[in-house]
Amino acid sequence: MKKIISVLLVVHCSLLIAKAQWIQQNSGTNQNLRDVEFINDKTGWAVGDGGVVPKDNK
Repeated sequence: MKKIISVLLVVHCSLLIAKAQWIQQNSGTNQNLRDVEFINDKTGWAVGDGGVVPKDNK
């Protein structure tokens, strides 16, 4: 039982740490976005339903 609780605690903490690395962005579309690619640390494109391709420069 202690092993199960320990594993659940580690998984929970890992999810909290991973979540902190993402920042929600406004995509400018209501379409579902399916994939994202970055050419460097500041420029990326996403692709989504209906052929939408938003670009972000930060």
